Amino acid sequence: MKLAIQPLHGKHDEWIATLVTIRKYVESHPVTKDDLKSWYQGAHGSTPDVARVYINSLFASGLLCIRRGLVGATFPRSRNRNREIIKIIDENVVFIMDMMNEIRAGIESHSALLSVGKRKYGLSESTPPGQIERRSGWLCSAGMVKRTNRRLRVTKEGKRLLRDEGFVALPKVKVNAAEFCGGGEGEEHRTLKEVVYRNCRQIVGRRVDGAEMEYASPSGDRVDVVAWTEEHVWYLEVKSHISQDQDIERGIWQCVKYGSVGEAMEVLEPPRRKVKSMLVVEHDVTKDLRRVAAKLKVSICTITGAMRRELGRIRSPA
Repeated sequence: MKLAIQPLHGKHDEWIATLVTIRKYVESHPVTKDDLKSWYQGAHGSTPDVARVYINSLFASGLLCIRRGLVGATFPRSRNRNREIIKIIDENVVFIMDMMNEIRAGIESHSALLSVGKRKYGLSESTPPGQIERRSGWLCSAGMVKRTNRRLRVTKEGKRLLRDEGFVALPKVKVNAAEFCGGGEGEEHRTLKEVVYRNCRQIVGRRVDGAEMEYASPSGDRVDVVAWTEEHVWYLEVKSHISQDQDIERGIWQCVKYGSVGEAMEVLEPPRRKVKSMLVVEHDVTKDLRRVAAKLKVSICTITGAMRRELGRIRSPA
């Protein structure tokens, strides 16, 4: 079972800098474990209990050790130090380099990463968002990931580490041209997707046991939102108000594809659920498009007024 590593003084994105400071201290001052806890408490103004938990977690994870009764550090001093620290953390904490791999594929928000972690990597349903922010902070402090306009991106060094550690690149997130705004997923599409994710219960009309944004389908697609209920799996494709009829029609056919792939997955992965696919739109669509969807057995759902107001608050904050 993997261990937890506690955050250190200086916030998550300074975690490794604080760890290096600890290394410099133990190398210049031969200290016992108790000495180190006392020093940490005084240097960072923490309580004895906090210092004990932080320092003990570093020993438990193998970042610090005892050599002849004195504290020593296990990570190197070289320029590859940060890579080695991330590898040690990955050995002790679930969903570190896997998370970086998901970011490389295009998952760029903490909420989406939390959903992926719960679905694919064994994170508890009660895992708070702060756990994901902590993990991304460690990666940022190591220079493996960076934040750009509140979005996460893998750096060149992070990509090299993934390659060297044998991580296979996941299929890239696919972006509709109609939702494209200057080189990435459009803001209109992204915000609608997040609102749909948060309001899955209202969309599907029943209690939702779990949901995920940017769900990685075996077909290589990234489904905008997938929701699981007791008896059904719902595949939700979203289209914002900037989508024209041609893009709406593409969305209907995407739902047909998701439904077929989903039904095949249920055959392979019991317990079997009924598969439903739905196109979620910001504004109503034409009667002709609704007739096409009905013939193809794809539901179309227009978001509620409450969801539209939520979108307005996100897109035009006070």
